[in-house]
Amino acid sequence: MNQSFEFPQRDGELKTVGRAIQVLSAFLNQDAWGASALARHLGLNKTIVHRLLTTLAATGMLATEPGTANYTLGPLALRLGQQAADADALVRLARPMLDEIGRITKETVTLAVLRGFEGLCADSVDSPQAMRMTFYRGERFPLNAGALGKALLAFQDDIFLDAYLASGLAQSFTPGTIVDPVKLRAELIRTRCAGHADSEGEITAGARSVGVPVWGSTGTGIAAIILSAPSFRLQGRAAEEAITLLRSAADRLAAALGHTRVRPESKLAS
Repeated sequence: MNQSFEFPQRDGELKTVGRAIQVLSAFLNQDAWGASALARHLGLNKTIVHRLLTTLAATGMLATEPGTANYTLGPLALRLGQQAADADALVRLARPMLDEIGRITKETVTLAVLRGFEGLCADSVDSPQAMRMTFYRGERFPLNAGALGKALLAFQDDIFLDAYLASGLAQSFTPGTIVDPVKLRAELIRTRCAGHADSEGEITAGARSVGVPVWGSTGTGIAAIILSAPSFRLQGRAAEEAITLLRSAADRLAAALGHTRVRPESKLAS
C-alpha cells in the first residue's frame, strides 16, 4: 500500500522546521532555556527563537517553567519520550523470552503491539527451519485475522472493541478470514474465554499461529506473543505446548514491566 506524505515545499517552511528541531534538540543539553540564552546557544535571532518557543509551547511540546520566563519540555514531548522508553523496555525484556521459546519450539516467535487499529511487529525471532513463517520489525497487520491480530484485539477494553467492529477496517485474505462484525464478535468472545488466540489459514493458506496477551495492570493486553508455523507442525499437543510456553513468557514479561495480571470481564456478548 502506497501512502503520500506532505512535506514543506517552500524553503522558508523547511527552514522553520529545521529551527524547531534545533530548539527541541537543545533540551537534550539542559532542562530549561530562556529565549535569550537559547538564541545565543543556537546562534539564532532572539525574536525567531521566542516565536518558535511560544509556538512549540502552544502544541504541548514545550511548557513555561512556573515563576520564570524559561521553557521546559511539555506534556506531549514527555509522553512521546515515555512511549519510546516503554517500547524499548518491552522489546529489551521480551527478547530473551522470544529466544527461549524459539530454541525450544524451533518455530517463529513474534512480539506484537497495537498501533491504532493495526498490529505492529515489535520484534521477531525466525524459525531455523527451511519452511517457516517470517515477520519483520515494523511490519503491520490487520486485527481481525491471524493470531497476532486477534491476540491484540480480543483483550482490549470493550470501548476499543466496539469502535473497531464499527470501523469497517476488517480485511479479507482467504476464505478463512472473518470479516463480518457479528461473526468476528463471536470469535473474539471465544478467544477471550480461551485466554489465547489461534488461527489457521486466515491470512496465508497452510499457516497456523497461536498467541497470548501480555496483560497490563488495567486488565487489557499491552502486547501479544505469537508463535507461527506451517499448519502441519502446529497441531494437537504441539499447539498446546506452545500456548503453555507463550503464557509463561507473557506472565513473566508483564511482571518484569511491573504489571499485575488481571483478566478482564467481557461485555462483548451483551
